[in-house]
Parts: sequence; structure tokens; C-alpha cells
Amino acid sequence: YDTHAEGGIYWATPAATANTPNTPIKCAGTTAAQGTAVNVTQATTNRLTYTGAATRNFVVEATVGISAAATATTSKLHIYKNGSAVKGLTITRYIATSDIGAVAIHGAVSLATNDYVELWCETDDGDDLTIQNGVLSIRSID
Repeated sequence: YDTHAEGGIYWATPAATANTPNTPIKCAGTTAAQGTAVNVTQATTNRLTYTGAATRNFVVEATVGISAAATATTSKLHIYKNGSAVKGLTITRYIATSDIGAVAIHGAVSLATNDYVELWCETDDGDDLTIQNGVLSIRSID
């Protein structure tokens, strides 16, 4: 049985995510490893990959500050697993003009070897979103 698995990343360099109305896209920006990762890697920006041998259940958490590029917008942040949205892990937040809004997502996901999670975003009007700062982390619970 694998040892405990955990890992995290943070947004080191913010960048605008070019959105199309009501269409999720992987959040832009450069991420960097945060702390020590056990059986978790970040070989691709905004992606945590589980590298342990046994399928495990994880708590996945994302807490970020986001801003809209031009106008007030209704935004959604999603946790994606292997390129698909995880049901129930979406948060909606209205972002006012010139505002940075805090958003948090917390839930459970099962990961097998080389499965990965990412943070995706969308807006109702196609306005660009920027992750100004924040973290994405996973921690095994079994």
C-alpha cells in the first residue's frame, strides 16, 4: 500500500485566460510547486498528477483570487480530472469591475496512477479572467 500522498501548487505568475462565453478552459498563469509533494508531481503548469501505485481518494482544494479583464462578469471555477469536469466541484462567483474576488472549492476525487487534476474557468460573457494568486492542492484521505 502506498504512503500518504499530497502535493500543492501556487500561481507564481498571473496571466489572463482568454474565455469564450459559457465555455470552460484551463486557467492560465504559471504555477510552481508549493511545499513537499509525496507521490504527486507538477510537470505541467496548473496540473497535479498522482504518481502512486494504488488508487486513492483525495481531498482537492483550490482557493484563488480572480479578476475580470474589462467588465463585471459571472465566473465559474471548476476542478477537472483528466480533462473532464468533476461533478459537484464547480463554484460560481460574480466579479465586479476592478474587483478581485476570492473563490474556494473543496471536494473529494478518486485518483489512479497518473490521473491529474486542474483548475478550469469560464465566464458568462467571454470576459477574460486572471488568477491573481492562489493555490491548488490534493491530499490522500485513505
